[in-house]
Amino acid sequence: PKSMAEKPKSLDEVDPKLLATYDKLGIPLKEQMLLAGVETADTVEQGERKVAVDAVFDSVSVGTTFQKELKSAGVIFCSISEAIKEHPELVKKYLGSVVPVTDNYYDRSKVMWTQVETGSAVTWKYPSCILRGDDSQGEFYSIAITNNHQQADTGTKMVHLGKNTKSRIVSKGISAGFAQNTYRGLVSMHPKAKASRNYTQCDSLLIGDKCGAHTVPYIEVKNNSSRVEHEATTSKVDDDQLFYCRQRGMDEEEAVALVVNGFCKDVLQALPMEFAMEAQQLVAISLEGSVG
Repeated sequence: PKSMAEKPKSLDEVDPKLLATYDKLGIPLKEQMLLAGVETADTVEQGERKVAVDAVFDSVSVGTTFQKELKSAGVIFCSISEAIKEHPELVKKYLGSVVPVTDNYYDRSKVMWTQVETGSAVTWKYPSCILRGDDSQGEFYSIAITNNHQQADTGTKMVHLGKNTKSRIVSKGISAGFAQNTYRGLVSMHPKAKASRNYTQCDSLLIGDKCGAHTVPYIEVKNNSSRVEHEATTSKVDDDQLFYCRQRGMDEEEAVALVVNGFCKDVLQALPMEFAMEAQQLVAISLEGSVG
C-alpha cells in the first residue's frame, strides 16, 4: 500500500510476501490478522495479551491495531503520516516536546544509537552526536545489510567539543548479490576537546564475488592530547564454515544466517533482548536467496 487509504480490508488483500514475513518472524495468525488490519480488538478473547502495534513494512504503515479501544480511553494511536493529516494541531503542539532539542548536551551525559538497516533500494543515513558537555559519551552501533542490487551508504558523526569526551563506533556491513555497502563516518576532535578518545571498529563481510564493501573514514584532530583509534576489516563467508554447518544438518541459507549473526554479535548484544531476537530473524530474512 502507498497510503493508509489503501490498507487491506481482509487477509485476501494482504500481500502474500508480507504474510510470509510475519510467519518467519514467528507472529501467530491472530496477530497477523491484527497487523493486517482485519481483526479488531472486539474479536480478541478476554484475558489474551493485547499489544497495540503500528506495523511498518517497506516504509509504509500497513496496519495499526487497537485504535478503537484506545480511543475509548482517550488515546489517539496512529502512524505519524496519519497524525499529520488528521491531527495537525496536535502534532504541531507536541512533536519534540517529550525530548526537547536542548536535551542531552550537559556534562557527563550519554547518547547511544543502535540501528539495523535491511531495506530500501538506496539507503543514506548518518546520525550524528555532538559531545558538547565535558565527560559526555556517544556510542553508535550499526548493522547494514545489502542484497541483490541494494546500495547502502551509512555511518555516523562524532563531534567532540568538551573535555574528556568519549565515543565508540561499531559498524557491521554485510553485502550479497550485486549489492554495495559503504561505511562513511566522521570523528572530529576540536581544540577544546582535551584528553578525548574515540574507538571505531568497521567490519565488512562479503557473500559472493560480485558485491562490494567500502570504508570511508574522516578523522580530524585539532589538539595534541586526544586519541583516535580506527580498525577496519573485510572478509568473505568462509567455505569451511558453511561446510561445517551443512554437516550438522543445516541448509546453505541457514548456515549463512548463522555465520552472519555471529559476525553481528557485537551490535546485537547492544539491543534489548526482544529486539535482538527479532533482529536476528530479520537478518536471516534479508539474506534469503543470497547463496546457491
